Amino acid sequence: MTVKQAIGLVVCLVAAAPCRGEAQQIWLPAACELKPGHYLVNSGLLYLKSAASTKFAEQRTKDLKDANRVLTQALTSAGQEKNAAAWYYFGRYYLMTDDLAGADSALTKALALAPGCKDDIGLYRRQAWVPLYNGAIEAWQGGNTDSAIAKFRRANQIYTGEPMGLVYIADLFAGANQLDSAAKYFRLAIPAASDPKYAKDRRDALYSLARVYHAAQRYDDAAAAYKDYLAAFPGDVQAMANLAGLYARAGKRDSAMALYAQIPDHADSAGADDLFAAALAILNAVPEMPDTATSASACRTAQRKKTPVLT
Repeated sequence: MTVKQAIGLVVCLVAAAPCRGEAQQIWLPAACELKPGHYLVNSGLLYLKSAASTKFAEQRTKDLKDANRVLTQALTSAGQEKNAAAWYYFGRYYLMTDDLAGADSALTKALALAPGCKDDIGLYRRQAWVPLYNGAIEAWQGGNTDSAIAKFRRANQIYTGEPMGLVYIADLFAGANQLDSAAKYFRLAIPAASDPKYAKDRRDALYSLARVYHAAQRYDDAAAAYKDYLAAFPGDVQAMANLAGLYARAGKRDSAMALYAQIPDHADSAGADDLFAAALAILNAVPEMPDTATSASACRTAQRKKTPVLT
């Protein structure tokens, strides 16, 4: 990435709200090896550059219309469907016209054809994501959960390179008792949190997925999710107790008792709340497990709601 690009992107990320308006005055070339390779694709690039640079709304509208025309022609009748640049610049076009579904589709195709452009494409995706994510956080903090969910959906449509937006919309769905939707987004958050710097988010997503399945009485899915969680984070007494309770419910008494027997070995590293929840699970394992999913989710949601917006 060039110094000029880095400066432009930092400006966009720090000043997320005015970013789009400011970005229309600066055209940033592709920061990867990407040649137009065809006169129509090159024409599309030039129209986009003009649209980004002009101060006149009518000229911008005309340039964007022309960019759409020549790029569409390149892909549909000029044999450029395997040209990564055609899809890349179509993705840039869609971002400039605020069509995130179109941008996601085009940039996904561009990345498949030009893996070396991963970082460049990711930066443009994140640039579009930040103001939407911030707007969702503000709506959530303001108590407008429907608006927050809609904004998180839109943000996650263009960028899932960080787990927070996925985890937070999952929390909102869990709080609204829309457990299938909550599970969907917790599942998506797990790979999005694969970077070690998101270890806590990954842990929360793995555990929350198990709890949501448990609350939805999808016991087989819950047991599998608890196993995945304990494989990544062994020794969590509450997860161990919950999984043991599911074993007991399924008639796997030996497995349940073996897991219960391991809990005291990890008591010293557990918090008081986890130990209390584990004790409740043990005492009530037969015939029913107490469902603490709602209260646990509420605690986590209340904490995440305090999360500051991104800059």
